[in-house]
Amino acid sequence: MILRVVLLGPWEVITSLFKDNPFNYTTGIQLLPQLDTAGRSINIDADHSEYRNFPLQYNFNTLEDFNNNFLSETDVLLRQHRQLDIYGTKVDYTRPLKNKSSFEAGLKSSYVKVINDNIYYNQTGGQSITDPSQSDYTVNSENINAVYVNLNQTYSKLTLQAGLRAEQTVTKGNDQQSGRSINQNYLQLFPTVFLNEKLNEKNTLVLRLGRRTERPDYHELVPFRRPQTAMLFFLGNPHLRPQTS
Repeated sequence: MILRVVLLGPWEVITSLFKDNPFNYTTGIQLLPQLDTAGRSINIDADHSEYRNFPLQYNFNTLEDFNNNFLSETDVLLRQHRQLDIYGTKVDYTRPLKNKSSFEAGLKSSYVKVINDNIYYNQTGGQSITDPSQSDYTVNSENINAVYVNLNQTYSKLTLQAGLRAEQTVTKGNDQQSGRSINQNYLQLFPTVFLNEKLNEKNTLVLRLGRRTERPDYHELVPFRRPQTAMLFFLGNPHLRPQTS
């Protein structure tokens, strides 16, 4: 529980109270069969995670003029239910080759479903009156499918690794309050090259080139105008795309 009181001058007092009751768990299974005595191996993983929280937020705002005369007040309750389900599977294959080299390949798939149920109440005369214009119910999903290959080669003083990962992303969003929907489907390629050369006993030259991605957090995609305090709001953008570097 967090209680914040902010004084913005002699004319405005803001009080915000936040309560939450989170719940989450993760479960998974891993298989590591040895294919043969030559070193070929396969790694299989599957897991599931669930996150739930039920935050309650109270915002009370009193507005006065410079002479401390009462002008108005707002009393707001925001009741939220957030649910995040994550499913993931991956298969990695490794095969040793001749001359201190190896080949790696793998598949990975993940599916995420996010539910945000936000009910906005104006509290008047001891009663909580629902405000549909500021409430919403959104269901978002994200499916990522990826395949990769890596080749590793070691010489006397030089280690080389080159790889390529292809990644397909499918996202869907549905705001049941407004009827708006968002659909995205795109493919990205991520090449990598690593060089490591041992110059002598004390010095090593390392070169790393690659393309990486950073995805927005799930709450940043929800287009709900969520109050942080009585005067500060956060609004997500469902059109956000991952940034690459």
